[in-house]
Amino acid sequence: MDKIPCAHCQLLYSPHALKAVQTPEQNLYFCCAGCESVYFLLHSLELENFYEKLGNKTLEPITSPKAPLKTHYDTPQFLQAFSTPLGGGCWRWL
Repeated sequence: MDKIPCAHCQLLYSPHALKAVQTPEQNLYFCCAGCESVYFLLHSLELENFYEKLGNKTLEPITSPKAPLKTHYDTPQFLQAFSTPLGGGCWRWL
């Protein structure tokens, strides 16, 4: 089965995985509600040239940010910047 691109992100999907939307001008296919919303937002603001600038490139989905390493809280630089020593190994946070 041939894959077709999402109208916004241009990533390829099986046709059954896409949502079909009919407009007076054309049939569009979207992989998710986010792509559909951004597509119509760009068009409502007359920013269609975004797709010309995108060219043959695709947009990658947002990935979850990595959890920060908690070890930086134990560095002398962090303690000096954000706390005051009270003595006996205790610190007061600013």
